[in-house]
Amino acid sequence: MSDAASSKTAYRTEIDGLRAIAVVPVILFHAGVPWVSGGYVGVDVFFVISGYLITRILLDAHQHGTYSIVDFYRRRCVRILPALTVVTIASFAAAWLWMPPQDFRKFANSIVAVATFSSNFLFWQESGYFDVQAELKPLLHTWSLAVEEQYYILFPIILGLIWKLAPRLVLPCLIVMAVAGLYLSGKMVRHYPEAAYFLLPSRAFEILAGSIVAALPGHGISARLDAIGNRVAELLSAVGLGAIAVSVFLFTSTTRFPGYNALVPVLGTVLVLLFVRRGSLGYRFLACRPLQLIGLASYSIYLWHQPVLAFARLRSLHALSLADELGLAAISVALGVLTWKFIEIPAKRLHRLDAGRVLSLAVARLILVAALGFAAVRTGGFPGRFPAEVVALLDTPELQDGAACTYFTINGSSVPPGCAFGDPEGRKTIALYGDSHADALRGTLDQEFKRLNIRGLRVNITQCEPIPYITVEGLPDDRFATCLRAFGETLDFLKREADGIIVAIRWNYRLYPVPGKIDRLTFDNGEGGVELDKERIYEARDESGEPSILAPAKERAVKRMFEKLEATGLPLSIVHPIPETGIDIKRYNFLRYLEDGRLPQEVTTSYERYRSRNAFSGAVLDGITGPAVAHVHPDRALCDTFVKDRCVVQFGGKRYYSDDDHLSNDGASLIAADILHPFLRDF
Repeated sequence: MSDAASSKTAYRTEIDGLRAIAVVPVILFHAGVPWVSGGYVGVDVFFVISGYLITRILLDAHQHGTYSIVDFYRRRCVRILPALTVVTIASFAAAWLWMPPQDFRKFANSIVAVATFSSNFLFWQESGYFDVQAELKPLLHTWSLAVEEQYYILFPIILGLIWKLAPRLVLPCLIVMAVAGLYLSGKMVRHYPEAAYFLLPSRAFEILAGSIVAALPGHGISARLDAIGNRVAELLSAVGLGAIAVSVFLFTSTTRFPGYNALVPVLGTVLVLLFVRRGSLGYRFLACRPLQLIGLASYSIYLWHQPVLAFARLRSLHALSLADELGLAAISVALGVLTWKFIEIPAKRLHRLDAGRVLSLAVARLILVAALGFAAVRTGGFPGRFPAEVVALLDTPELQDGAACTYFTINGSSVPPGCAFGDPEGRKTIALYGDSHADALRGTLDQEFKRLNIRGLRVNITQCEPIPYITVEGLPDDRFATCLRAFGETLDFLKREADGIIVAIRWNYRLYPVPGKIDRLTFDNGEGGVELDKERIYEARDESGEPSILAPAKERAVKRMFEKLEATGLPLSIVHPIPETGIDIKRYNFLRYLEDGRLPQEVTTSYERYRSRNAFSGAVLDGITGPAVAHVHPDRALCDTFVKDRCVVQFGGKRYYSDDDHLSNDGASLIAADILHPFLRDF
């Protein structure tokens, strides 16, 4: 008899090895190992394993008449909370030492989310330009725990109802739910990719796949599985391991995921669960001692790896080397093994307590963790930890942290809302169009517009790229068409409402890649400052929608956008690339303060690096000419001015950036006059 068809309560040693196969790629992926570009699929392997084991326990309890929802949650609390509480409190302590107030406050939100098993919602909502980068979020990985716990709030109840009505319908119902979940995941990943990654509806089919495997023995399928010969079973289990390996090594951060692509690791895990038999080569591999140890401690290892990596990055002035990251991964494994041995194993003694006491302890733990988070949020990140002058420089409010803005809709059309700023009764109306680099100008423009009696309108197109003919790789044709239509409606609105348009976009980022011209999405200043971000590919679309990453196609796409903007007949002010720095200046200031108790007076980067990085995009923009077109060159204000051959980031106690590429209000004020010049000629 195959292991999958054996007693539901039998311990399966090889599953511990499969857990190791799941956790190691996740750690290596988060450590930035380039050849493990799809290591994130380890989470999907975990989901399948979890669905299998939990459903097996639930079905066994139903069959023996011992099912109790209270006992089920008691077991979950004993399994999940002790190690999670330790890691969360340790992360809080590290954040107290190594995070400035504003970042600590944001981190505290994730503490509260952990305590309420809602991290996936928090990190989904935070997936924007102005939040701390994913690599620097110590509790980012808890989104998967939230997904599981949300699933296990609903699943035992649904399974219990099905069992009560008709036990023979358990398997068919699970299959129907899994197929429906897969279809929903495929839809969500096309139209709402961030939500698809973090939320339960698009992940449920993965856990259900494991549930289906657990339900097979009770529906007469065991005999068919038993009839499969050992050689065929070994081949199928090898195919399963191969499918997991393919997804680990060939998927990338640009792979559309989860959706149908998630079937590769999910079905691979299913094959392993079904066909790895005791004594086979696959079993001997998964049951080897090193994999067993990592697998047994995999939960604690998973909990530790992201905080260890994130806090090390937060504490370092420069980008960590691959050797550094691998060393930190090893530390995560060691901490995980220790936590398993001294926290997880002793916590099993709690099974001796009655359910009421266990659940009371669980609630007390969660309240403690939530209270820590609430306290940090309410105090603004405990700013009293540092001198007032340090807090003032670190946490100066910037536009992107939430400036006043009056939102509006455009005559009820499908164009997404924009916002009004400046003088609402202004003699002129100037529109601000672009991406987050446009938003970074808005605080300064708001003050200038009020002074000059100008009404400002910030206009963008939600979930669409600011250059409408350049899209994220793989964007569905229908979504591309929708975005083009929204751009057309925006142009019609601008013709009616505006007297001029400011265009500010992070050009290199949106044009990446251009082979031989723009070969990095993010900026490396060549002096240890390397920007962190999720890799993505942008494609130019021609009239037929055919995608291309080549330079001529990207140039045509930019020119097409400006042809449409010029056709409005409105004067244009084009803001050329803002010098990127590779230095998150707030974090840099904080780390320098932790080092020697002082804040740096001068922080600069190479001007030559800017010129090299922006040669292509600058040339493309210089080609946009016309009687009503003005060009603004931010480098002329920021570079080779304060310091020869250098671009200034901070000087004389003033921060000219809010992070590593967005101007602060002080930085924006250096170019405000040039931006507004073409609109003031007849004032």
